[in-house]
Amino acid sequence: MLPLTSTQKRSREKQAMRLVAGSLCPHADALIDSLPMAILFMDQDNRVEYLNPPLGRLLGVDGSKTNWVGRYADELLGSLVKPAANGITVLPDLSPPANEQAPAIEIETVGGQILACHTRIVHDHAKGTLGRLCVFEDVTHLTRNHRRLQHLADHDALTGLYNRRRFLEELERALLAGNRLQQRVSLLIFDLDRFKDINDLYGHSAGDALLMRMAAAVSGQIRRNEVLARLGGDEFAILVPESSPAEVEALAERILKTVADLHPVFKGYRQSQSCSIGVAISPDHAGTVQTLMERADTALYQAKEGGRNRWCVWQQEKPATRQEKSRRDWGGRIDETLAGNRLRLYFQGAYGCVTGALSHLDGLLRLQDGEHPEQMMLPRNFLQAADRNGRNRVIDRWVVVGGIRALQCNQGRWGLSLKISPQSLADAEMASFIRDAIGDAGIDPSRLILETTEHAVASDLFQAQRFIEAVHKAGGRICLAKFGSGFASFACLQHLDADLIKIDDTLMCNLHSDYRNQACVKAVVDLGHSLGRTIIASGVEGAGTLATLRNLGVDLAQGHHFDRPSENHPGLVPGQVPCLV
Repeated sequence: MLPLTSTQKRSREKQAMRLVAGSLCPHADALIDSLPMAILFMDQDNRVEYLNPPLGRLLGVDGSKTNWVGRYADELLGSLVKPAANGITVLPDLSPPANEQAPAIEIETVGGQILACHTRIVHDHAKGTLGRLCVFEDVTHLTRNHRRLQHLADHDALTGLYNRRRFLEELERALLAGNRLQQRVSLLIFDLDRFKDINDLYGHSAGDALLMRMAAAVSGQIRRNEVLARLGGDEFAILVPESSPAEVEALAERILKTVADLHPVFKGYRQSQSCSIGVAISPDHAGTVQTLMERADTALYQAKEGGRNRWCVWQQEKPATRQEKSRRDWGGRIDETLAGNRLRLYFQGAYGCVTGALSHLDGLLRLQDGEHPEQMMLPRNFLQAADRNGRNRVIDRWVVVGGIRALQCNQGRWGLSLKISPQSLADAEMASFIRDAIGDAGIDPSRLILETTEHAVASDLFQAQRFIEAVHKAGGRICLAKFGSGFASFACLQHLDADLIKIDDTLMCNLHSDYRNQACVKAVVDLGHSLGRTIIASGVEGAGTLATLRNLGVDLAQGHHFDRPSENHPGLVPGQVPCLV
């Protein structure tokens, strides 16, 4: 076929424009050219008859003076589509879909844009099929946001590794494949020895830095078909499919050595570091995800009981360690506590830094000692045990019910902030439980503030975002606590619609004289205010700290400078301390 002359090309362009426009109005040509979508019309021989200016710009040519008319559409696509990593360009199939509801084809261009291509056959009642119309829509921003959200749903915000939810999915798939192919699947769960001491002595930022270093180092020790994930806190897991006992043993030894070689430096002092590893193997030890996780976790505690800095394979005949017995004892004690109504809510106020007026109360959980009822245990003494024994969600529900009753007894006076555990963020029923409790009590839902920590949401941003949306839909508010304690802080704030930001109390230490802490607080204030958040400082102990917070623009403050936690807080209506039984 001879090339088209310039006159023939212009004739074809005009004809195609009329076909595309359908002669809807005298200005159809101008309207088509002004559309933001890129448009391509091909005849039945797959030759280009028309392309509009947006498509011309994607190709780097003037759409009104292009030489593409009359050439094959595959040539055009070849210059538009980005080649694969191996340099080969795979052209998309633009054949019209047999099903009109078929999804669009996604194309990535050489310029980095992502286009959704919709293809349809163009019919004429008199002449039959005339050709094909392709409309390219720029979905770059939408697609990249979707990919970003999908990444957040599957990955830990701090380390970039798979999170617990995604890891359990991978473990489930591996066990199914292992059963089908009669292959072993091994699970290693490990954590850092005495990691809590690092957080307590040097702060959460130091702990987070160590976790990131360890995650990167251990990632270099696993094979391509193995999966490394952060389960939460300092607890990690490795899935090893198609594994032999010798391979698992070698991997455990490599992890021990890798962690020992980290030698983290805290406040100028080089420290030694170790980890403990628990191993469970399917089908030898268990055949389900839950049981395999439990037995690997048990093996981890057996390794710690054996002296730490070692690995241990689960053994059925091995007697329970002291830690295991303690965990079981705590499980029974917490059940007795709930049955005997020995949980209590104490209250502490949050006050305006400028006005000094009470903004809302914090509900703080306490546990009444069974042998000495006048003594109250702090949450850190029993909530970790409750987490290990699966009781945190039950305790969270008790806190929500008790807090809502407190609001009901003090209608219209103030708001109340209640702390919930990370497990409740992933509890699909928790948000509906809160909504129903609010409705039954007949309170203003905006008075209820649910507080979770930065570390809790960083472990699974997708679950946290879903929970926050559900709470907002019910009319409640969200407070993100311990903010600024780790490296995930600002990444979390960009993706989570929290109403209040509570600055970590470690930044309050010598705030009036520590300019580094002041810089951190100021950064949180500026970012939070730019996003419309209310900023709270916790752990305020003196007038100097309060004055500095006021100068830095912090909105609210709480701490012993104002009041101490009490069951009979002055903010409560006199004589109406809520009955929380």
